[in-house]
Amino acid sequence: MGLLVAGLFLFIVLHLIPVFTGVRTSLIGKTGPGLYKGLFSVLSIVSIVLIVYGLKSAAFVPLYDPPGWGRFVAMLLMLPALYLFFSTSMGPAPSSAKVVSAHPMSWGVIVWSIAHLLANGDVAHVTLFSGMGLYSVVSIVSGNARGMVPSLASRPPIKAEAGFVAVVVLVYLAIIFLHPYITGVSLF
Repeated sequence: MGLLVAGLFLFIVLHLIPVFTGVRTSLIGKTGPGLYKGLFSVLSIVSIVLIVYGLKSAAFVPLYDPPGWGRFVAMLLMLPALYLFFSTSMGPAPSSAKVVSAHPMSWGVIVWSIAHLLANGDVAHVTLFSGMGLYSVVSIVSGNARGMVPSLASRPPIKAEAGFVAVVVLVYLAIIFLHPYITGVSLF
């Protein structure tokens, strides 16, 4: 559990640096933009590795019994979660989500977190999913406070968005198929 908490803490602290623009500017000034980005990337990977190993090695300590329908609803929620997440992380993805919110990736993480909280009730999973969900809420609130607004550009052409949705569906199906190999948990 210690590795999980350490990884989650490192991930959240790293990703909150942009919220404090003075801190970020100071760090870039001291290291240069290339080294800053490199260190940010390496430490992000380290945090994810710590989270994964921490989650896999954590003892199962039940906190609550997830509802019987939780896994089914979680699987349904994951499709919009991925759509929202990839709307930002794929760069110029042709997604209408950017017209509605300046934070589609954070909304995707929130939906991902809720989905997994419906399907998992042990301390380690609740720590991970609630931590990432709360971080995403803070990210949205702080982004709005810094003046981030949805892109008012025109919506992408329907054909482009349909292609993007097709890619998201393929990723979704791959995750369903690979979930037992990635997480050790079969969805069926």
